[in-house]
Amino acid sequence: MTTESSRRSTPQLFTEVFAQVAALISTELRLMRAEAGEKLSQMVTGVALIAATAVVMISALVMLLQGIAAWLVALGWQPHWAALIVAAVVAAIGAVMLIKAMNDLKASNLRPERTLHQLNKDLNVAKEQV
Repeated sequence: MTTESSRRSTPQLFTEVFAQVAALISTELRLMRAEAGEKLSQMVTGVALIAATAVVMISALVMLLQGIAAWLVALGWQPHWAALIVAAVVAAIGAVMLIKAMNDLKASNLRPERTLHQLNKDLNVAKEQV
């Protein structure tokens, strides 16, 4: 007794395999779009956090820095040296914060790793079937 799959011709089998691979690729592309949206949301959240931090901290930081400079002047420093030291320390802290923010926004952190891994697996399965 022969089954339906044994009665199909080789071209029919290839057509079916290619149709399944096309459907699989379409599904994987939808997954990639969803993951890309997730990564974009992550990036937007990071940028929004940087902006919100800057807005909230500017006024407090200005007052704190003025207080530190005034304290250094009270300790006997010249006003211009006190301001310069405070500015240098703040610039170093800002540089560290900027480096952290830039690392969070690197393109390598935003790649859709799961989708790329799954596409590679699917490609290998398709090659095996063909």
